[in-house]
Parts: sequence; structure tokens; C-alpha cells
Amino acid sequence: LIAAAPSAKIIAGNRQCEKIFGHPYIACDKVGDYIGYVGFRPDGSRVRPHEWPLVRSVTGGEVVTGEEIVYRRADGNKRCLLWYSSPIRDEGGEIAAAVATFLDITQRKRGERELEEAKAQAELYVDLMGHDINNMHQIALGYLELAREVQVDDGQAEFLEKPIEVLERSARLIQNVRKLQRSTSGGYEPEVYDLGAVIDDVSSRFKGSPDRYVNITAGTVKGVMVEANELLRDVFENLIGNAIKH
Repeated sequence: LIAAAPSAKIIAGNRQCEKIFGHPYIACDKVGDYIGYVGFRPDGSRVRPHEWPLVRSVTGGEVVTGEEIVYRRADGNKRCLLWYSSPIRDEGGEIAAAVATFLDITQRKRGERELEEAKAQAELYVDLMGHDINNMHQIALGYLELAREVQVDDGQAEFLEKPIEVLERSARLIQNVRKLQRSTSGGYEPEVYDLGAVIDDVSSRFKGSPDRYVNITAGTVKGVMVEANELLRDVFENLIGNAIKH
């Protein structure tokens, strides 16, 4: 669209403009008459006629880049438009006109909304599944640990230890999935950690392994401050745990 100054009368447009707005631009005297039906910003606030990008460019010289406006046509059909507008100045620097282009991003916004809804639904399923499975794990572990207290032959002890180990691994897997889910959604805020203190704390948990000799030697890193999140502890737990296991 092209509007002339100072009247803001539309002097040019194309057929795509007519298709999007739902009526011929040549029938309108002013920009405000043409695009001032009903428009809304993404936050839901109303766009008044003088606030449309093309009007602001032709009357105030404003350059508008990438502004989203939801336009409701006279037939009730809503379109989401991405606006760009800029003034055109004459040799003396005065605003002679303004030009605006816009993209119909209705389908894109609908796709983004559907993706957000699908993501929220998937996260809900993960939460529900993780919660219920974890509850079942705790019940099974409780009974198995009670059974382990009963005197059994050495050859039968393995039949209790193995399922306990598998259930504990499964519980850790669910916990890791939840951590990954929280991490991808920005749920972990960065903080400053003492790297040496984290390593010492993690190491102390493994040095007392009852079934094998574990010797962990860490360099002098106390006082080395790093910016990370609480998953830093998991990094060293996995590294040390896998080293002991394998």
C-alpha cells in the first residue's frame, strides 16, 4: 500500500491487498478508513486508526519493521498480518508519502499455536506417566526390600537383588527424562557454583561403595567458580558412576 501525505489517502495498492482486506482499496479516501475497522495487537489491545503502521509512517515519519496485527475484516474473518512501513521523503526532506508491505502469517501463527498445544500435551503425558510409574516402582521396591530382609539362601538372593537394581535404574531413567524436559523448557536457572565443592560432594557418595574398592582422586579445584545450573552435579555423578560400573 502507498499513502500520500498529508491526507494519508491511499494512492496505490495491489490485488493481494484487496484479497486480504476484503474490499477494493480504491474505494477508500484515507488509510484510517481503509484499515481502521478492527485490529488487535498480540496482547489483545485494540489498534486505533491512527496507530496502524502505514498511518504512523505517513504522518510521523516512523519506520516500522515486523509488527504483528490481527485484522478482522467486515465479514468477520481474522487474518494475522506482519507489517513493514517506511516514509518516502521529497528532495527537501519532507514526507511526501509512505509505503507499507505486509505478510499474511495466519497459517504460520496457527501452526505455532498447534505446536505449543502439542508440546504442552506431550509434557502433561510425560508428567502423568512418570508420576504413576514412579509410584508403582516405589510399591514394588518396598515389597522387594521387605523380602530381602527375610533369611534366604545365598543362591536365591540374586532373585531379589536383580529386580531391585532394575527398578532403581528405571526410576533414575524417569528422573532423567523429567530433568531433560525441564532443561529444554528453560526450567534451570544458571547460578555460580564452586566446582571443587561439587566434585568433593559427588565423590564422597561413591567412595563408600560396599561391594568394591573405589579410589577417586580429584585435582585441587576448590575456589574455581563456574556458571552452570544444578545439572552440573548430574554430570559428575554420571561420569564417576559409569567409571565405577564399567
